[in-house]
Amino acid sequence: MGYFRMQFLNPTVKNHLLKFSWIGPLLFVTAILLFGSLNPGYSHISQFISELGAKGASHGELMNYLGIIPFGLSILLFSIGSIIALKKNILNKISFIVLSITGILFIMAGIFSCDEGCNFEDMSQEAIVHNLSAFMAFVLFLISAILFGINSFTKKRNKSYLFSLISGLVGIFLFYVISTTGIYSEFRGLYQRLFITNFLIWLIIIGGFVHKTTYNHGYK
Repeated sequence: MGYFRMQFLNPTVKNHLLKFSWIGPLLFVTAILLFGSLNPGYSHISQFISELGAKGASHGELMNYLGIIPFGLSILLFSIGSIIALKKNILNKISFIVLSITGILFIMAGIFSCDEGCNFEDMSQEAIVHNLSAFMAFVLFLISAILFGINSFTKKRNKSYLFSLISGLVGIFLFYVISTTGIYSEFRGLYQRLFITNFLIWLIIIGGFVHKTTYNHGYK
């Protein structure tokens, strides 16, 4: 255990872990665009991302194992690196512990697929696990962003905290839009992608912030 702990504390290892804040989004977006283009008739406006990995989808397993699962794993690895890097701030550690659970839930959402067409009626047990995992992953991202952003009230000079707070509030608004328009809205795919885009931008920006603080004279 001591050996593995020392490896995680190694600056080079931390640096590699923090890189997953942009590696994950890059892999995820690439998979969405690639497998979306390979599915004739698929609409990014009116269909959920999960439909690319649903049962019966032409490249479902590839989408799950090359897109959703690696994305979740990247979130988990980035979270571990951030917990180590920001060890002096308890609120930040809690935020990234929550984010690590988000990563695990995305992995579960990739392992367990939704039913064909991601229909929410008469769902199989696998589809229930998928939908609950994805739903909770979105909720926990919002909690993580808000927790991290709370620092903006005490560390007003750091714009990254304010960005996180705003990103969390934007995510709550988009989550509200998705819930009020309904899962069968003709724009459900668009609304979900706006939510995901907000999440991806948050990962990249906050990842840059954590990386920067790692190489400063201690955490501020």
